[in-house]
Amino acid sequence: PIRGAPPGDGAEVSHFDHITYVCPRGGTQAALEWYRRCFGFRHFSLSPRQQPAQGFVLGGHGAGMLLRALQSAQGCGCKLVLAESLSESVPNQVDTFLEQHGGAGIQHVGLCTPDIVSATRALRRAGVRFFTPPAAYYSQGGKEEEVRGAGQDPCTLAELGILLDTPVLGVFVQLGSSDGVS
Repeated sequence: PIRGAPPGDGAEVSHFDHITYVCPRGGTQAALEWYRRCFGFRHFSLSPRQQPAQGFVLGGHGAGMLLRALQSAQGCGCKLVLAESLSESVPNQVDTFLEQHGGAGIQHVGLCTPDIVSATRALRRAGVRFFTPPAAYYSQGGKEEEVRGAGQDPCTLAELGILLDTPVLGVFVQLGSSDGVS
């Protein structure tokens, strides 16, 4: 249960699902090797078609991101996703993060909860501050249908700043549970 949340509100965060660490262009390999050497982490596949040595590419043709994922040697616990930009001309969220923060760092932490709306509300009441996503996120073509298809209300998610991305036809294996929502 979330400390500071009213009793019986159903808000629960069970564990860290993943941490996404943003690296400068060409930097994921060195970070990957460091986590393997220091903590014994091993490869975690983000897609059935992913080649472990190459990572998982979102986008392509001089744009997009390279993602590489690791988890503890025991195969349980938190997963670490290393992200680097592949964009040569159009900045993406990785480039923006690096510029705004003066270099590499943790972009986000994914928490596991059975009810993201209740958990977000409880965390806010407990004093947690969240990043406000761009309003354009919620008006992307097909986003409302995607959110409704996952059983959520688009207005509620926008109000709380919750981003919801469902897997694209099995291309992206989600980091957490297998309920169809990442």
